[in-house]
Amino acid sequence: MCTILLKNQYIGKNLDSAVAAGMVFTNKRGQIKQAAVFPPERPLEWVSSYGSVTFCLSGKELPVCGMNEAGLVVEQATFPATVYPD
Repeated sequence: MCTILLKNQYIGKNLDSAVAAGMVFTNKRGQIKQAAVFPPERPLEWVSSYGSVTFCLSGKELPVCGMNEAGLVVEQATFPATVYPD
């Protein structure tokens, strides 16, 4: 996947995943967002300052990567074999 967000800003993605398809979403600035948490935790809420384009495997609010209109790119890196110390 390669998406042009602004004139000279690009994001490229190579995804090695068991999931064969993904979704690309545009997200408007000024939207109320909420963190995904398990009850009884209370989710954080915020208003998006920038519009963005995100690539998702599971749904709109669960992005794997994305780029906002200011050029900030965020990536999720997953390595299932990782072992953390106690």
